[in-house]
Amino acid sequence: MSYISTTTTATPQTFVRFVLACCIFLLPNIVQAETTNSATLQWEPNQEADLAGYKVYHGTAPGIYGSPQGVSKTNTTAPYSNLESNKSHYFAVTAYDEFGNESSPSSEVSTFIPEQDSDTEPPSLVPSLVSPLPGSTLTASPVTFDWSAGSGVEKYHLYVGTTLGGKDIYDQSQGTGTSVSVSGIPITGNPVYVRLWWKIAGTWSTTDYTYHTQGGDPALTSPTPGSTLTASPVTFDWSAGSGVEKYHLYVGTTPGGKDIYDQSPGTETSVSVSGIPINGNPVYVRLWWKIAGTYSNTDYTYQTQKDDSTPALVSPSADSTLLNSTVPFQWSAGSGVDEFFLGVGTSQAAIANAPWGNIFADSVGTKTYQWVRGIPLTGNPVFVRLWWKNGETWFFADYKYQTRKSRRR
Repeated sequence: MSYISTTTTATPQTFVRFVLACCIFLLPNIVQAETTNSATLQWEPNQEADLAGYKVYHGTAPGIYGSPQGVSKTNTTAPYSNLESNKSHYFAVTAYDEFGNESSPSSEVSTFIPEQDSDTEPPSLVPSLVSPLPGSTLTASPVTFDWSAGSGVEKYHLYVGTTLGGKDIYDQSQGTGTSVSVSGIPITGNPVYVRLWWKIAGTWSTTDYTYHTQGGDPALTSPTPGSTLTASPVTFDWSAGSGVEKYHLYVGTTPGGKDIYDQSPGTETSVSVSGIPINGNPVYVRLWWKIAGTYSNTDYTYQTQKDDSTPALVSPSADSTLLNSTVPFQWSAGSGVDEFFLGVGTSQAAIANAPWGNIFADSVGTKTYQWVRGIPLTGNPVFVRLWWKNGETWFFADYKYQTRKSRRR
């Protein structure tokens, strides 16, 4: 065999807003499934007076959907059950008015439903903030934070602060409650940080979340800065800021470049940009704003998705932190692949030399996922090598993850 190294970056899930003619935004998000073959889609409500309802589209291929599911205008969730196993499921939302006019679809979100073999086990459900949507913009205080219950949780604790891990705004135990109203949040345009603690079997764990607040200088809010663009056109949204007279947007293939887009949307805070090359190369965005006759700007960088013919790990996201000792790894199928091999180890050397992993090392045939047990939660990194075989030639791509060390408070 010959081994040819390639490099790749897994694509983090992103939430992308879309614009109706009335400039109201929906933010679709898949809530963690409560059962193996179910998922729930939720989105931010449309506030227009003539809103008649929503349509939710579902399919098992990107951009290809069956008949939509109708949802009343008073509801912003759509549950799905009995989803087909060992497939990715894709969802999009539209809104329609009393005259039947339907908006363009939202950006697509997806989830993977793994096949449940006799040797698999469901992942441990950990609590997670569900409202307000993580990464969204807070416009007023107080704010009610809601989170999923998780499994086997004895107690919750919530920090809210103006720095990462800070608790200068709020620091209280919630007992077994899963919702709390927090006042005193400064709506100044600066970020607010939330840390949700939970206790299982006497051990505390945490997850951090970041929110934007309205005001201050304008800032791009969607797509999430630094995220990966998977299709064109892309709708860019930004916060309004204070006292802004006009905006201008550059989009280019070089820092500060404007070879893709160079227009002023006036005082609008959203614009759809077409012609973005989805080729694995970065895209650069510069947002200009004018206050009292003076222009200022902020630069942002986005990645674009690579060619789908090359397999790539998609979950967990590369460089993310593994919370559990049993983890389901999943990857894209690529094209023309005859066999996959997965190696997981505690060092780069462990996956680079036979037997190609000291935690897990085995062929998985043509499956595009594998449960891996026995990952040590020590706070040290874990290394993963995904191999694939095209014809008689083997290729591979390496990934690195952090692990969360169990902590007590």
